[in-house]
Amino acid sequence: MSTGKGLSGESTFQQPILFARRLRLLAVTNNFMKFRLITPILLYLLSVTNQVNAQQDFPEPMLMRKLVYPDSMAFVPYTNLCFIHNAQLPDDSGWVMEYTIKKSRQQSLLVIEMNSSDSLGYNYSSGSVQLVVEVPDFKDSVTFGMQSPGIRTSLVNNYGSISATTDPPKGTFTLTRMNGQIRINGQVELTTSQPYTRQLIEFKDNLIPVYSLHNYQELMKEKELQMEKMIDEVIEEIVKEIMEDTIPSAEEAEKQLPPPSQGFRFSYRNYGLGSNRWSSSRVVVLIENDVLSYGIMKQSSEIDYINPATGDTTWKNKRSWQHVPFSTTSRDSILAVIATAKGSDLYYSNYHIMSGSIHQFYIGYEGWCTSISMQNVSNANSNRISALINAYLPDDYKLSITTEPGWYDDQTIPGVEECKGNRNFTAISGEAGND
Repeated sequence: MSTGKGLSGESTFQQPILFARRLRLLAVTNNFMKFRLITPILLYLLSVTNQVNAQQDFPEPMLMRKLVYPDSMAFVPYTNLCFIHNAQLPDDSGWVMEYTIKKSRQQSLLVIEMNSSDSLGYNYSSGSVQLVVEVPDFKDSVTFGMQSPGIRTSLVNNYGSISATTDPPKGTFTLTRMNGQIRINGQVELTTSQPYTRQLIEFKDNLIPVYSLHNYQELMKEKELQMEKMIDEVIEEIVKEIMEDTIPSAEEAEKQLPPPSQGFRFSYRNYGLGSNRWSSSRVVVLIENDVLSYGIMKQSSEIDYINPATGDTTWKNKRSWQHVPFSTTSRDSILAVIATAKGSDLYYSNYHIMSGSIHQFYIGYEGWCTSISMQNVSNANSNRISALINAYLPDDYKLSITTEPGWYDDQTIPGVEECKGNRNFTAISGEAGND
């Protein structure tokens, strides 16, 4: 996410965070916080942010970004494009904000900005760009290069990486005064190294608005006030909905977990810990009565990322599901393994290993359930269950079975709680219907 600022005083990346903090404080104070609402609230706020920005209508020209050398590109709309009369660049470097711009009698500023925080929903908008050019006063028309005498530029280019080496802009613009607006022509190339990226700013007889510094600052203040008003309205509406809602508390939700199935249900997946905490389970297994479904991660045809320098493409991995018959013999064998643990939630842990993973098994049958969690440890029962399930899985995706010292301990005393419902099964069963 870019650290660039939006059209208001604070970046639109910060605004949702500030909104969430305000909502969290308000909710805690009134004792009605509902955590499951936070994600849709933030998504809604981001859409509101875009609505505010959309009210200034994106100009026709768009920033061109080179994606794959030599012939692929994407176009992203500008989020701020204007000319500020009698203004000059601030002394400080970095993103130029309206309150840092200085008055001038001899210069004006051309502002060209693509703030990625304001361009949510556009592909390849990540990495904000702002080019502000200080131009000496002119009467009717002026043509200048980025390195011309008397021309000063401020460039922030986060495309590719905020740590990339930014090259000076190269190119020429022609500005012509026309009926209170500026007509702009020309093109400027923006490049970085480590990684190499290329973008092109190009104008062809495009008209952009002209503001005095005072009017520009007032416009930005008005946009900030408008955003604050919309945030307050959203907070008020959400608070009203929360107060009228009947969403159960965590304790009530625990009581409302669906009861264990009368038929046979089984689930398996592993959860990464420590440095592995973001890794996906290599295989997920779900059994309902006589059907075993297993999901494995495979490379899809959906693009995850294109390196703008080399064109190398990373593809998204998605879970692919297969369904096979499951025998009653295997079911009875699993039930026999956990016969002494009916109705229990067992947690085994190897406290000597902080990373690794947790392998979790769930079995539900005839109104009772058993849940077994193995944190970096295995025992005879978990190995037996894994062996029974492995008969149905491909060689590359079989469940782990080990008797190695340090990982196998048949004497460990588990933490024991009551198995209250098929929490694990219901959390992932919706995935199995998708191939």
